[in-house]
Amino acid sequence: MHSLRGVAAQKGSGDPAQKGSGDPAQKGSGDPAQKGAIWYARKLPLAVSFDISFTLQFHRPSTCAMPNASAAVCGDAGIGGEGIALVLHNDPTGLLAGGCAGSGIGYAADASHFSSCGARIHNSLALQLVSHQNVSYPRRQGVHVGPNETTTVAWSDSNSVSLHLNGSNARAFAASVFPAGEDGARLTDGRTHHVRIQYSRPQVYVFTNRAATPAFVTSVDLPAIGAVDADGLSWVGFTASTGLASMDVDLLDFAFCQHVGCTAD
Repeated sequence: MHSLRGVAAQKGSGDPAQKGSGDPAQKGSGDPAQKGAIWYARKLPLAVSFDISFTLQFHRPSTCAMPNASAAVCGDAGIGGEGIALVLHNDPTGLLAGGCAGSGIGYAADASHFSSCGARIHNSLALQLVSHQNVSYPRRQGVHVGPNETTTVAWSDSNSVSLHLNGSNARAFAASVFPAGEDGARLTDGRTHHVRIQYSRPQVYVFTNRAATPAFVTSVDLPAIGAVDADGLSWVGFTASTGLASMDVDLLDFAFCQHVGCTAD
């Protein structure tokens, strides 16, 4: 049986380096158009079952949903970009696998209108958490705006946790608001948030903020989608990105257990 804690890191160089369990890993510098990745130092057994949990904190969002508001006034309307993803993969490029910045969240192709980046992590399952992605309804201003038009900004994906396959996040395989069933909580509320994903082939259960009821349950056969190798092993890690908007995302802890229900957090 495998059970472990902590974070193992690979940041840009291609060389894995294990870090201690008490070290936070910051993904996203608060600057726009950044991406990064952090991987556990060896492949882990995922083919039959596993239990993964982690704690993270989104903070210092650069953008406000209240037009023309200062950072001091913005308060709960603060939104950042883009997000972070737990990625399980068997991409042939191993620890060098990666996706796009912006709405690619570091593992997926960027499908936004102005992007030409098609990089993605193949043979993968990603659990994605985003505060917002692309603007789907920008605020209109000026004399031609009707008196009953909205003055807020709408996002194509906002405050969500979702599953995505094979480096494509244009459409979620399964999704929920984050955290599910918890009034007033958002990824960018400055608090720490806990996420747990359990797998018992082929069922996937995703829990947010230690809720007893899963945010969603779905079916994904990891061997069938090529996410594990012939020995049932897969790379496990996190990718993250910023877009035109930015924020800091701190990965505070990570735990893995080979069997559902064993001590993973």
